[in-house]
Amino acid sequence: DFHLGRHDHNAQITSLLVNNTLQVIVTSSSDSTVNIYSYPLIKHINTIKCESNFNISNVIISSCPLPVIVIYSYDQKCFIVYTINGTKLPCTDTTSHESDHWISFAKYRGDAFHEYLLLGSDKGVFELRKFPELQVKHRMFISQNNYAVNEIVPIITHNNFGSVLLCLDHNKEIVILDNINK
Repeated sequence: DFHLGRHDHNAQITSLLVNNTLQVIVTSSSDSTVNIYSYPLIKHINTIKCESNFNISNVIISSCPLPVIVIYSYDQKCFIVYTINGTKLPCTDTTSHESDHWISFAKYRGDAFHEYLLLGSDKGVFELRKFPELQVKHRMFISQNNYAVNEIVPIITHNNFGSVLLCLDHNKEIVILDNINK
């Protein structure tokens, strides 16, 4: 049990992540801040302050090829990418299609040098984006019924060509996508 005192958030926490590779804990809040802590010694490393009206919905950490924190706002339908030390990166594709509200997020390691962001929307869209620039590699409509993609589970196989299990509309429909990084 620990309390971080002056580094606590001033509003509701929206994400809590642990990255074992980078040995960091990341918290985000509706107060438009992201806090980064080292572990196992819980020590504050940095606070990233987004624009005051940027409502943070989700945060993803990537360690490959460059350690970055991807911050997403459901309200603004856009991403912001920062390095761990707080430098904002220019990205090639930070906005979403006008109809996309991303509600499920996962990370997938394609090989030793690349990680991908897997996204599922409330309208049945699946996207695969490459870190750190968030370039869209694949985009597909999964559900004919506009079911929301509620959960994404990466499945890694022995030959590194992975599959993704998608749960749609609160498990009413299950879809498996094979060989996503080909």
